[in-house]
Amino acid sequence: MLRLFSVTSETIVGVNKYRLDRQEEVEVLEIDNSRVRQQQIARINNIKNTRDNNRVCVVNMSTSLSTSTPGAFDAILLLARYLYHLLN
Repeated sequence: MLRLFSVTSETIVGVNKYRLDRQEEVEVLEIDNSRVRQQQIARINNIKNTRDNNRVCVVNMSTSLSTSTPGAFDAILLLARYLYHLLN
């Protein structure tokens, strides 16, 4: 493949022109995915436990109504059900 680039007139920096005599070592960042996942789950659970569901419901409804999205009726129905269960 290198030969293909060498004979063509296209310049590819680092492949067929302007190559370094010595390759520098690149530092690679390693990420512990299980730790990141646990942190994300903890953050989501914290948001769920501390949010004001009444406000979330009202904001969702007003957003749906103000943008005239097809889900506006669903948002109103969801709010009505939530308020019914909250008050009874």
